[in-house]
Amino acid sequence: MHLDLDRALRTITASIVVALLLVACGTMQTRSGGIVERTGIAIIGDQIVGNTVVIDGLKEMRIQKSDLEVFQMGVFGAKNSVREDSQVVFISLDPGLHSVRVDDRGRLVLETKVLISMGQTKELILEN
Repeated sequence: MHLDLDRALRTITASIVVALLLVACGTMQTRSGGIVERTGIAIIGDQIVGNTVVIDGLKEMRIQKSDLEVFQMGVFGAKNSVREDSQVVFISLDPGLHSVRVDDRGRLVLETKVLISMGQTKELILEN
């Protein structure tokens, strides 16, 4: 009788240990999130509404007030007065080399080439 009780306790203990090991070694479900990085250019200037942007000589866009992005505070609420006091428009582009031309009512404001990597935003600042 004593042998049967001892054997039963060992079997129960072994079963518990095996169950704990199986549970402990199981995979955990994980979930990660973050900021989605946009790929393209941000055109920044004091008065860019009405300007025309030509990308690669093909894609042409006349900037309208509805295209402008709303300013959001910087890291930890730090001010960024250049962005805060400017008009900003974002144009999505595929990664690669692009030629960008900005005209203000027929007057050339900016003409440049930009190389953009996936998830990268190049800022083009238009100065008066």
